[in-house]
Amino acid sequence: MIKKRFHQHWVFQSPEAILTCSILKCKDKSYLIFGGHDKALYLMNHDLLILDDINFDGWCRCSYTIDIDGDGCDEVLVGTGDGRFLVLKLDKEKEKLVGIMNYKSDGKVICCTAGDLYRDGNIELIFGGEDKTLKIFKSIAAKEPILTLYYDSWVTSCTLGGLKLPNKTEPIYGLLIGTHSGILQLIQIVDNKPDIIWQRNAYSEIND
Repeated sequence: MIKKRFHQHWVFQSPEAILTCSILKCKDKSYLIFGGHDKALYLMNHDLLILDDINFDGWCRCSYTIDIDGDGCDEVLVGTGDGRFLVLKLDKEKEKLVGIMNYKSDGKVICCTAGDLYRDGNIELIFGGEDKTLKIFKSIAAKEPILTLYYDSWVTSCTLGGLKLPNKTEPIYGLLIGTHSGILQLIQIVDNKPDIIWQRNAYSEIND
């Protein structure tokens, strides 16, 4: 018998299907970020009050929150079906989202993440999508990616984090990538160049 080990605090009914959701932390406050088929990204507080919404010409497909500038408040990475990769910053006084980066790609943006991939103290911004590439930006001020990786199908999933491999004594900090054709790839930056640690074929579509 499976025992219920959680308590449902509330349910919010979105207008259409939700494709992405994140938690935005700012000092001692936190907010909910979500978006999807209705082509909008919402900022909501814990009283279920919608504080702000940003509309796009395509589905809101991915979101990721991280404190890029070290001010104690997360920024929001957003990828959309109309090819937009954006970074939004919370205006703490107005509780509204303000755009600080807007990059247009060819085709849908399907995955987005961020972190110190190069291990140099900077937060890199990463997204992949329908154009069969994964693009890495060094900062929100960058006009073009510092690195572009090419694949044989859509890049549908990407995430950064620490991973302990069986043949290594210390965990590595790597970028895990999944594609529409089923390729799963782990990449680490070595001497400022991408090094494929391993690659597997899942023989099924990843995150499609």
